[in-house]
Amino acid sequence: ALVDHKRPPTPLPRRAGQHGVRFGEEALAVMPETSATMKAHWEDWYRQHGQPFEWHIGWQMCRPVALPYLSELRRRAQSRPPGKKNALLLVDVGCGTSSVGVQMLNDGVCDAVLLTDICDSVISSLQQLHAEDARITCWAGDCCSNLPASDASVSVVVDKGTLDALHDEEMKVAMIQECLRVLAPDGLIMSISFASITRLEFLR
Repeated sequence: ALVDHKRPPTPLPRRAGQHGVRFGEEALAVMPETSATMKAHWEDWYRQHGQPFEWHIGWQMCRPVALPYLSELRRRAQSRPPGKKNALLLVDVGCGTSSVGVQMLNDGVCDAVLLTDICDSVISSLQQLHAEDARITCWAGDCCSNLPASDASVSVVVDKGTLDALHDEEMKVAMIQECLRVLAPDGLIMSISFASITRLEFLR
């Protein structure tokens, strides 16, 4: 689902990524409900599945639906008067080993990307992988609070399966509130989920 302040949400196609939806559903079915146990769960999961993994679908499948919204963001930014043209920042919350945020950056969707995840090992690997690209920042921490971005400074927030991984309703609300804190007034939340209908209702 894509949510902004100008247009109604649009559901994304529900199809499996290259590793299949079933595998992701099984991983999420055993998710713990506290931050500490969640971090341990995902550290262990990525230790066992070290290769890059795309939850749900990749950027090329999202692109036809998402690009009109994202192009409109770019158009608005370019039409601002001199001195008010801010760089478009994208935050991928709970990115894991997905390459979606980086692919969107390389596709010209944004000017910089912040990759965030609760797993220190994942972020450490991403920092090494993208060490030469100043446009990419990698941060390890809880996406439900204290994202390293100023209020209203982010153009796009990507949630690809992260809300699915939060079984506790309060944690989901906390994550969305933190995303809204950093999101610009005309920004977008791009949410890709197993639970497409309930997710639309939740985001509304």
